[in-house]
Amino acid sequence: MNKLIILLLIYFIFIQINLLSLLNNSYDTNNSYDTNKKQFFVSTHDYNHIDLLILINEFIKNKTKITIVAANEIGNYILYYYLRFIGIFHIDFLFVTENTVDKIVNLFNKNENVLIYLSRKNKGKGIYHVVKQINVPITLCKIQSNHPPTNFNDNESIYNIFTKNINKEYSLSYENYNTDTNQSSDSFMNDIKNKLY
Repeated sequence: MNKLIILLLIYFIFIQINLLSLLNNSYDTNNSYDTNKKQFFVSTHDYNHIDLLILINEFIKNKTKITIVAANEIGNYILYYYLRFIGIFHIDFLFVTENTVDKIVNLFNKNENVLIYLSRKNKGKGIYHVVKQINVPITLCKIQSNHPPTNFNDNESIYNIFTKNINKEYSLSYENYNTDTNQSSDSFMNDIKNKLY
């Protein structure tokens, strides 16, 4: 019985941990998003994992049901199961394997919100193809800081990414994006990147 009580105490302490506060990070939100409509959130990805934690924190705070499109990597699975462990069931993950555009379109057909990250060096056009198939509003999420970006795309190690992101401040702003799929996929993606970065 004592072991059960200790395990329950550990569990309740664990579920109170905010992952951003563990790294002594904070952020300010400059505005908000419409919590009453289905949206395609497209976010900057300059601060690997920190940007993910910031938006997860926002979706928990606003109780937004959402699916996050994430790389098929062990760290993302750990985060997924951590959220389940602490009782967060309204945030789901779609791990990128194949047919991602079709899977995202299916989520929108089920009236769900989706978050995808768009790094500076990403050459993919999946966002364009999703919006071309289904008319869904895009909300840009711009996460900025006064320190240099840390990203796996620049061959940063996990250790460097976390140590460079400790004790930092960030800002988050949302912007409605006017979707125009009559332009080419290259122009569309470049326009989104220009607005994000």
